[in-house]
This record gives sequence, C-alpha cells and structure tokens, in this order.
Amino acid sequence: MSAAPQPRETLPVYLKIGLLSFGGPAGQIALMQEECVTRRGWIGQEQFQRGLSIAMVLPGPEAQQLATWIGWRLGGMRGGLAAGLAFILPGAALMIGLAAVAANWGEVPLVQAIFTGVQPVVLLIVLRALRAIAGKALAGPVDWALAGGAFIGLWGLGLPFPLIVALAAGFGCLRGCGRAADPAGPPAPPGRGGVMPLIIGGVLVLAVWLTIRLSLGAAPFDDIASLFTSAAFVSFGGAYALLPYVADRAVESIRELADSEEP
Repeated sequence: MSAAPQPRETLPVYLKIGLLSFGGPAGQIALMQEECVTRRGWIGQEQFQRGLSIAMVLPGPEAQQLATWIGWRLGGMRGGLAAGLAFILPGAALMIGLAAVAANWGEVPLVQAIFTGVQPVVLLIVLRALRAIAGKALAGPVDWALAGGAFIGLWGLGLPFPLIVALAAGFGCLRGCGRAADPAGPPAPPGRGGVMPLIIGGVLVLAVWLTIRLSLGAAPFDDIASLFTSAAFVSFGGAYALLPYVADRAVESIRELADSEEP
C-alpha cells in the first residue's frame, strides 16, 4: 500500500473520474475502484468496500458520497471537498447541456436517434461495471449466497430495502466477530470539527437556493428544491432507488400542473 498522496496528485484523478464516469453509479464506483485501489493503491480493497457499504446505507447518491469519503480518507476535509466537487461539477455541467438539447431539440429525429442509440451502450457499461465490482466485493461462496438472497428478497419477495440492509448487517456482525480490522491504507484523518462542515454546507446550500429564488422567482424552483430535498432523505440504496421516486413525483407534479391549466 502506497503512502497518502499529495493534493496535486489526487485532484487530476478526481477530475478524471468526474469526466469519464459514464454509466451511472455502477460505472462511477467501478472507475473509482480502478483508479484509487487497483492502479494507484491509495486505499485498500477492504477499506473501499467499507466506504461503499456506508454510502449505500446513507440516503442520497452513493457514488458522490463514496468519492467524498475517499477524498476525506486521503486528505481530510479539504480532500473530501476537492473530491466531491471534482466528481459532481463536470457531470452537472454535461447534464445541463444535455437537458438543454433535449428540451429544445428533443423532437428532432436525429436527436432522438442519438439518445436512443446511447441507451444500449450505457447498459453495457453498467453491466461491465457491476461485473468489476462484484469480482472484488464477492470473495467467496458465502458472499455470493448473501448477494443472491438479497436479490431474491428485494425483487422476488418485495421486502423493504432497510430490512435487507439490517439482515445483512446482522449477518456481517455474526460472521466478523473476532476478525482483525484491515490495517491497509493511510490512517483516517483526525475527527475534529465534525459539526462545523455540516453547518457551513447547510449555509452554502441555503445561500444558493435563496440566490436563485430572489433572482429568478419562486416558481418552479421551490417545487424543484422540495422534490430533490425530500428525495435526498428517502433514497436509501443510492441512485437506483432514487430514480423511481423522482419519476413518480415528477410525473405527478406535471399531471397536476396540466390539470390546473385546463379551462
């Protein structure tokens, strides 16, 4: 395991991940694993899996949380901010551009054909990324059996995600009793100032919302802020759990708006 890298080494890698991590969270996580664990050895595989497990349990986008966690492990609070911003800003800029194209020229046959042609490629990227992650995370028959049982519980029996996580955590506690912790990787940064970053982050988010609201008006930005704030707190399981919730809420809001505009 290599020593903790310097910020000048990590920032280009964070930007590379933000620019090239196509395929949603599976592709993003696989690229982070390739760059930070396999190629550079900045953190160990077990540490990476631990961070991914924490991010999956938390509400919100797990890939964004994992990138921030890796940056924090390598460089403290500044490293976490650098990794998180470098991860999200390139994708946000690209998404804004694509959304503008879809909104203005989405009915053009050529644009429709381009978006349709991308879909199977993205699916292939996701499947390849899942294979890469599973190859490292599922180390033996017990892990594969646990993953298969979780899949059956979620998709076959319709069990709630928190219950699956709780059962898996209980199994992990029983299985890991007496097992030594993985010492690989740089030591965790000191746990000072845990509350202040939350306060600063909350103030910054509020400032952005107020700036948009005062400059562009309340509609539709209040509804957008309400939708995605609520989604951030209920989307346990990451983006794949978030998408159905946002789709249902967004379609319902559009339907209500259309009904209110009818004479």
